[in-house]
Amino acid sequence: MASITPGSPLRFVRPNILALAPYSTARDEYKGGDISVWLDANESPYNNGVNRYPDPHQKALKEKIALVKGISADRIFVGNGILNFNALAVAILVAIGAVAVAAIAIAVAITIVLVFV
Repeated sequence: MASITPGSPLRFVRPNILALAPYSTARDEYKGGDISVWLDANESPYNNGVNRYPDPHQKALKEKIALVKGISADRIFVGNGILNFNALAVAILVAIGAVAVAAIAIAVAITIVLVFV
């Protein structure tokens, strides 16, 4: 794990979260030729328009948002609404066994920052 500078927001992240490996799929790890069906991802071999899951990393969407916003795509988080983001933020930032009020305060503060930035 890289050292965290005093001004970095990572200083608030729980150490056990920083030690986790990023999510990886077979699509990320496979280095061979083209594969038309990923059976390990429960994809259907029948090309009916709904036989594939969307990109779990949302690469195309993040690239388009980055282009519009003028920032790097790796600085963009895409989730399932603000509640999804708040739940992840609380899980990352609040120590296990912490008082629930602290978790709610952090979630509300993050929501306010996201809405007004």
